[in-house]
Amino acid sequence: MRLVVIRSGRTAWDEDGRFQGHADLPLSPGGVEDLGAMAKSLDVHFGSVFCATDESSVESAKLIAKAAGGRVRQTAGLAEPDLGLWEGKKAAGLAEQNPKTMRQWREDPTAVCPPNGEAIAEARLRIIDSAAKILDRPLRKAVAIVVRPLAFGVLRSVIDELTPETITAPHNDDNQANVLDRMVSSAMLRSRRELPRRELAKVDG
Repeated sequence: MRLVVIRSGRTAWDEDGRFQGHADLPLSPGGVEDLGAMAKSLDVHFGSVFCATDESSVESAKLIAKAAGGRVRQTAGLAEPDLGLWEGKKAAGLAEQNPKTMRQWREDPTAVCPPNGEAIAEARLRIIDSAAKILDRPLRKAVAIVVRPLAFGVLRSVIDELTPETITAPHNDDNQANVLDRMVSSAMLRSRRELPRRELAKVDG
């Protein structure tokens, strides 16, 4: 199946360098403008556009569907990882408070669990499983999955078999960096879902 994974448009917190996680925010005016331009450049017609249930993902999915077709379908399992007490805070401030954890966040986020949040290794499995279930459906046309930046990083790292630090790579305003267009099967996603045991064992609270 042709799967196009699209990073949702920017929110005000994205533009201010703040962690968003499960916080429910609309797209910023710049996010609407940039995503709308990117959507018009897509050379594909979708049968379905799946997205997480937060406002920015749904708004982004509607812009994609308007430009490239497809019915918008919300899927809770595609949600951004819950960042707990980090939500609304800037990485620079957190790095001053806990430099070891933030260094780990950059180098291997799958070994981190934000305080009162969701372990990234667990969120990774949730997102992969949700995407695989989408591809289990009897789909006849290309499918889009629209997700927030960390969920996008998870899917990109799994599909392209990239190293963990790519999950938290900084947001790139180059539209090409915000779209992953690949031929993907649910079996392929499931075959790559498990982290090595040593990675799961070192999750840092």
